Amino acid sequence: MRNLLFFLFYSFVSLNLNAQDKTQDTQLWCELKLNIKIAKNIKLSLGEELRLINNSSTIGNMPTSLGLTFKMGKVYRIKPTARMSYQNGLNTFRYTLDQSLKLNLPNKIWWVNRVRLQYTHNYETPLVNFKYRFKSTLVKKLGKDVKMNFGGEIFYKDFYNFNNLSNYRLQTGLDFELGKDENGTLRLFYIFENEFNEANAQINHIYGISLNFDLF
Repeated sequence: MRNLLFFLFYSFVSLNLNAQDKTQDTQLWCELKLNIKIAKNIKLSLGEELRLINNSSTIGNMPTSLGLTFKMGKVYRIKPTARMSYQNGLNTFRYTLDQSLKLNLPNKIWWVNRVRLQYTHNYETPLVNFKYRFKSTLVKKLGKDVKMNFGGEIFYKDFYNFNNLSNYRLQTGLDFELGKDENGTLRLFYIFENEFNEANAQINHIYGISLNFDLF
């Protein structure tokens, strides 16, 4: 948590300095996610995403994901996910394991912390990539059907080497609950991403829209 707070502070101080040293790109991410409750505390999720890069003019990635969320108690969640994507002419496979805690704070505020272990590979090159990611988000209810969120995420190249920082993200957005039963969510978000210790590291300004529906 101390590392995350440090990088959140550092990022705000250094946004302009970093912008002068690196290539910047504006991206557009669009996502549709469908959820099905298959047991009392188990939910199946299917997601389809389109990511446009090079100032939102080129398809950069088209991920399809399938995940299971296990609810354990009131605050703890665990979620394994498999994702296949087509990127740079290659079919890439990514497997993640998320563990998260959602804590209720006063004044209709929630604090969500997530740890992700991530493994990526493809069958056409010897590329194997491990990452460890930590994300912390504050969610504030603004009205009956609207929530605002703000958070940060730190990426490490190898989950067993916490000194090998890869990049970080800052994100903010609005969630609008849809439908009478509030079984749908529309999210509008912005992500600032700063890459380093990566080939062709750059700064990304990511604008996105996400639709999330609970079918059953």
